[in-house]
Amino acid sequence: MPPPIRVLLLTILALTLPACSYTPYKASPAAARSLVLSGSGFGGGGASIADGNYLVSEIYETNFKSGRNELRHQTKTPLTPAQWQAFWQEADQLHIPKWKHRYLIAEFGGNVTDSPYWSVELRTGEKTFLSEGDAAYPDLSNPRRSTLNDAALQRLCTLFSISTQP
Repeated sequence: MPPPIRVLLLTILALTLPACSYTPYKASPAAARSLVLSGSGFGGGGASIADGNYLVSEIYETNFKSGRNELRHQTKTPLTPAQWQAFWQEADQLHIPKWKHRYLIAEFGGNVTDSPYWSVELRTGEKTFLSEGDAAYPDLSNPRRSTLNDAALQRLCTLFSISTQP
């Protein structure tokens, strides 16, 4: 599904769900590895968390009165050892530790105040790596280079969605 359609469908889903009292999921500190992908834009955002216990997806909506994001929907999926192995093999192919710490639209002369924000946090043992961006992304062929093409993030999103397939 193309990114704009996926975002639109997730936004519609978030807006039509009743208010819920979910507790945001935190990756287990005991997990050998964890990966957190989050993103936000005008009106809300979402997060996907993988920690060896669960693959978790969360959808947030902005409460414009309080100015806070409220968790509207959460799914927790346990994966088999084979599914976890496939997940981490694919994640490793993205070479996330080689990504820059920050990708900004300003690198391309842009100045957008309401552009989509994303972040990826990868933890292996006691080492944590964080990368984030604001309408700019890592280049798939050379992650030290910035691009306006979000293919690397799309592969990561696809990884989270297909890992739950039987």
